[in-house]
Amino acid sequence: MDDAQFLIWREKIAPLVYDWFAHHNLPWPTQACRFGSVVEDLTYKTRYRVYYSEQTDDSEPQKLIVATADVCKPGVASAEVVSSWTDFSKSPYIKEQKVIFHPGEVNKIREVPGHPQLVVTHTDAPEVYVWNVDKQPHRSRDKLKGKGREVGSSVPDLALTGHEDEALFPLATTPAAPCVASGGNDCLVLVWNLADHTDGLLAGSSPVQKMVNAHGAKDVQCVDWSSLAEHCVATGAQDGSVKVWDTRALRKPDDTLVTLRTHSDAIIRLEWSPHCRHPVPKRPDSL
Repeated sequence: MDDAQFLIWREKIAPLVYDWFAHHNLPWPTQACRFGSVVEDLTYKTRYRVYYSEQTDDSEPQKLIVATADVCKPGVASAEVVSSWTDFSKSPYIKEQKVIFHPGEVNKIREVPGHPQLVVTHTDAPEVYVWNVDKQPHRSRDKLKGKGREVGSSVPDLALTGHEDEALFPLATTPAAPCVASGGNDCLVLVWNLADHTDGLLAGSSPVQKMVNAHGAKDVQCVDWSSLAEHCVATGAQDGSVKVWDTRALRKPDDTLVTLRTHSDAIIRLEWSPHCRHPVPKRPDSL
């Protein structure tokens, strides 16, 4: 799309496609972005907590950003709001609240339902990090250029252990309980329970369930927790297989509710339908 075509799309087509649109330019690329809980529900807009990463070139620390985003309700925004943004503009609807210096690139972010102050992150490491963003100190951006390796990372509130190799992207939480599921290059599927009967949070760093060779000798590429069947977790693997597990009965790789082998390529994304109890897998080039 050349400049003239882009101008037509922005000014003529975008107002017809989008009821509301916000463009927010960042100083660095991001490869993880996630809506959190509702902060405030107002007459014409809803304010959400949002999380996103900044993937730096290591001249600055890697960052996890906590922000708020004001989302206009249907029928409120004018066509000019949708069509008047520019490539380098910053949206007045998105406001940065806190900067956390993350130990490594942020590959995946997941909020913990029922605990709006908690998020879980994956990076290029075996550990899974849990952050209490309300308690984490804000780290200043001032005078960071060229000091990436000299500035210490923020310390996560909990590091979940159990993976034996990098766990880059497969990460999921469930609204049914403060539980985390993860997969990795070590062919493991792990489940942690963050609940503690004493203080309601952060029971320990070791997994409560562990599935070795979940998809045989193939890397686990993605994982998702069903919102309709609270004990069901689906995983996708490098060999194109999809498995659905009942977390109440994780004993050996054959203990699956169902195994699907309809794809020949790696399953890089998998989501449960919010309307029925079926997962939808995604290959690199198609559904």
